Amino acid sequence: MLCYRESKADTACKLECLQDKPPVHEFVGPVKIVLMDVPTNVYKRKMWLAALVGMAKLFMGATLITVLYFALAMKTALMPTLHIILCTFGYQLFIPVGILMMSNLHGPSSQMKSKDRRKHHFIIQVIGLICALAGSALSFLHNGTLKLILTPHSIAGLTAAGFAGLSLTSGPFLFCKIERGDVFNCFKSVHVLFGVPTMLASSVCFCLGLYFSKIYNEWAPIKEMVFIPIIFCALYTFIIIYKPIKKIYKPDVL
Repeated sequence: MLCYRESKADTACKLECLQDKPPVHEFVGPVKIVLMDVPTNVYKRKMWLAALVGMAKLFMGATLITVLYFALAMKTALMPTLHIILCTFGYQLFIPVGILMMSNLHGPSSQMKSKDRRKHHFIIQVIGLICALAGSALSFLHNGTLKLILTPHSIAGLTAAGFAGLSLTSGPFLFCKIERGDVFNCFKSVHVLFGVPTMLASSVCFCLGLYFSKIYNEWAPIKEMVFIPIIFCALYTFIIIYKPIKKIYKPDVL
């Protein structure tokens, strides 16, 4: 049986002999061949989800460029500038992209095998966590521990770092040679249960940092510019965590 859903090229058949045929059709001869086309509702759902993934990356890029331009344009001290750049790129670039690498609807990972997606996911997430921890450490050294912990922005950031650490400790178990059964699905669910709060907490941290930053509010040429990156962040966060949350209820979904 040939199934287009399992093939690398997830496209409808273009053979003339199959035009205007039903989704499932058979050829009977020396060898019986059954061809199954992708159901229309499945194809449309994948098409819309892939479009949303593309939109999420556009929102992410616009948000990152805005913050990067702000950090480089403002003549602030070195440590606060590095804190902004490292934490933003760690939490809002590497970690979201690392999550998207596990999706077969994400362009760069669409043709990868499952094990290769996990490798890229692990490497990108480690880089993101290193950047985020380095940026947080620089903020501690500059402002002092007591003052930093008492801010909503820093509490959300520390929460994200804590969940990221827990997610990182459970991730390597998915590289073990475990059959795709209850044990594998249990490790994957635990990993996702820590990963989703990481993404949520990091986005909350980012939004609070922009909203309560007096320097950023004074720098923004118009008032709406303060809220546009926050709205974009909320949108791409929801898009990115949609499929991981779905995997918790359906672990076998690729």
